[in-house]
Amino acid sequence: MRLFISEISDSRRALDVEPLFLQEELTPEATLIGHNLSISFYKAGDVIALSITGEAETRTLCNRCAEPIEVSFDVDEKFYVFPKSDAESVDYIYSGDTLLLDDFIHEALVMTAPSYILCDDDCKGRCPQCGVDLNTTTCQCNNDMNNKI
Repeated sequence: MRLFISEISDSRRALDVEPLFLQEELTPEATLIGHNLSISFYKAGDVIALSITGEAETRTLCNRCAEPIEVSFDVDEKFYVFPKSDAESVDYIYSGDTLLLDDFIHEALVMTAPSYILCDDDCKGRCPQCGVDLNTTTCQCNNDMNNKI
C-alpha cells in the first residue's frame, strides 16, 4: 500500500488495509492467518502521523504443550514519520512523493503479536522426560514435576 504525500492533509483520514503478509511468520512459531486492519493518517506540518488499528489472527503453538492453536490479538500502533531532512535522530523518515505503508503494517503486526501463548490458562504442558501431553494423559515417569500438577 502507498500514500501520496500530496494527498495527506491536516485532516485525519482512514483506509482499510488490504490483506497483506498472510501465511507469513510474525514470530518463529506464529503464522499470520488473517487481519482486519485500518490505517488512519494526517499531516502535522511536515510530520506524518500514522495509526494502525484492528485485529489480527495467528496460528501458533501453545508455549507449554506445543499443541497448535489459533489466537486473535488487537493491533494498535502509532508511527510518526519525518521528512528526510529531519532524519538525524528519528526512527521513521520519508522522501519523495509517496509513503510506502507495508513496512509500517508489518511492524505493527510483529510488535503486537503475543509472544507467550497458552492453549488454556490451566495448560499442564508436557512431561520433560517422556514428552506426553499432561493435559490428556498422566504419564508413568517418576518425575517430581508431574506430582505437583
